[in-house]
Amino acid sequence: MLAIYVTYMYGGPKFVLRLIPSNGLTTLHLYNYTVDAIQEICEKGGTVYLIITDNYRVTQHFVELFPEYNPECCWKVKCPVTRNKLYLLCNPVHLMKSVHNNWFTEKSR
Repeated sequence: MLAIYVTYMYGGPKFVLRLIPSNGLTTLHLYNYTVDAIQEICEKGGTVYLIITDNYRVTQHFVELFPEYNPECCWKVKCPVTRNKLYLLCNPVHLMKSVHNNWFTEKSR
């Protein structure tokens, strides 16, 4: 399962924007889901500065689809929606900790 999880830089709510089945997920599907999520966030008045991914094989090539991708500086690309700088980070350990701390321990509403 792929979760597109949104958090604010300076506090505020954290939430799952989308849950997407990962069975058969391709790099292009992942890119398109990400662009759609960025578009939705921008339409609601938000700005995306950073995308944190795991080291799954699909996400290893996912960064290559972003505008102005450069293999020598693969952590910095252009946002396909706003054309602003967008930073990419691969950090599977942090993702697992974040899921545990923010998903499983969150109080039910």
